Amino acid sequence: MQKKGSISQLLKELYNCDHIRYRTHVYSRIIDHRDASFFEVPLDHPILLAESINVDGDGKIIEYGMTRFRGDRMELVFEN
Repeated sequence: MQKKGSISQLLKELYNCDHIRYRTHVYSRIIDHRDASFFEVPLDHPILLAESINVDGDGKIIEYGMTRFRGDRMELVFEN
């Protein structure tokens, strides 16, 4: 069985490294064939993408991530 946990915990345990979110870029586009099949939606459906970059304390990139969300089932909240 595969152990599941957070990326923060993994980086700390394996690499003794903490991460800082450098940037998150959120944008929309019309879904492509592969994602339409996965999400079981038509090809003219909107999709929301979140592209993130995390860095270590020295500013070196240590993680890149791309997350896809169905455009009709997404809500964003930004708080300071």
